[in-house]
Formats: sequence, structure tokens, C-alpha cells
Amino acid sequence: MPRQPEAGKAFLLSTDTLSKLLALLKKKSPQRSFPNTDTNIISLVNKTGSRVASFNALEIDESSYPSTQNEYFSDNTFRGITPSVDAKRLAILLEPTENNAVSQAAISGVCPVYVNVTNVEHTHAVAGNSSVLVSGTSGPLMMLETPTSTGEQHLKCLFTPDSVPAVTNGIVHGVSLENFTDTSTQVDVQVTLSNVEHVSVGDIITSLNYIGYSGDLGGECYVYYHGDGTGNEDGTFSLMGARCPE
Repeated sequence: MPRQPEAGKAFLLSTDTLSKLLALLKKKSPQRSFPNTDTNIISLVNKTGSRVASFNALEIDESSYPSTQNEYFSDNTFRGITPSVDAKRLAILLEPTENNAVSQAAISGVCPVYVNVTNVEHTHAVAGNSSVLVSGTSGPLMMLETPTSTGEQHLKCLFTPDSVPAVTNGIVHGVSLENFTDTSTQVDVQVTLSNVEHVSVGDIITSLNYIGYSGDLGGECYVYYHGDGTGNEDGTFSLMGARCPE
């Protein structure tokens, strides 16, 4: 009769049994996927109530920012609403999007934008109670092409620093500066990509490996920043996972 395991006592498994158990767990456990590390693009659900054409703008609903790491992984899609006048948190849809449908949207960098040009001397695009932006002398997007006529048209635009959403919670992608193998290790991480307020590219932060992942020096890792919303740098970091270098 097979020996039964007893609580509190060590139970040895054969190599064959352990291999079968790990294979079964891997088969049944869903693989965690990390967020897209392209910080120019987000997933956006259209909550305007109607279809929105490609290269039109939506305002990012601030209430849709994830507040916990579990919330981020369960639903890392932001909500897009009709832009209010002079809205700063804008995203440009990269494809036509029906109401309640999800698509990719640009939040930084350069992309085509549908702009209603009211004056050919204008240099920027601003929100004006519509998904079609309006030209102006300043705004969250700078026109890289000089319009030659007025009216609605596609123009290549660059997001300005004022247009980048500032959030107090979020995912940070970085590189471990040391080896770590247990949950009590304080891991130094050098940030390489960030969309999080108070964390800049090149910063070195310390994170607690409380989830129990292990990794090597130079391995990629993801950290969740828990801000407190006060505007001070007294939030905490938690290591979410790591991938050892190949």
C-alpha cells in the first residue's frame, strides 16, 4: 500500500513522480502574461456610445487606471471617453473601433491624427468636445506637418510631455542588479521603461521579492508601484516576476 503523506513531515518524491507532477501543473495552470512593454501603445475600450474612426482621439478615463497588480493582470484595458475641452490624457485610436470594442491606441510618440484645421498658422492639436481634434497654438499634440489648407485632415503629430498620463500606480519594467532566489530578498532594479509618476528611466529602486520568483543578475523583471496618491515618493514596490537571461 502506498505511503501517505503526513502533515508537518517531509515527504520524498521520486524524480519520475516529481517530473509528472510538474508537467501536470504546467498543463493545468494558465501562464501569466506580462504587459506589453511598448509604452507607446495601450489597449483602449471605446466607451463613447458610438463608433470612432481610426486616428481620432479619445480621452483616457482616469478612473480606469488599475489600482492593484491583480487588477492590472485581470483587466489591463483602459476606458476611452469622448474628449472634454482641453483634455490632456488623450489616446489616438489606430483602427476604427465600435462602441464597447477594444483596440490599440497610441499615447506617446508620433502617429497620424485626424485634425480639424481652423487656421493654417496653428501648430498644435487640442481636444474640443469631439473625437476629432482641433488645431490651436498649443496643446497635447504638436503637428509635425504644416497644414496647407483648413478643414479636417490627417496630419503627423507628436505627443508633447503634457499629454503623457501621470499615474500613481503601475507596472515598471526593469533589469535586476543582483541575484535573487527567495521571498525575503530586497532586489535592486534599474528601471528601463516606465509610465509611472515619480519613477524615471535609469532610476534604481528596491523591491521586495514577496511573490517568490527567482532571477539572475541582469535578468528582466517587472515591478508594481503602489503609489499613495499624495504626490510624494513614499509608495512601495513589489516584484511581480522575472525572466532570467538566456
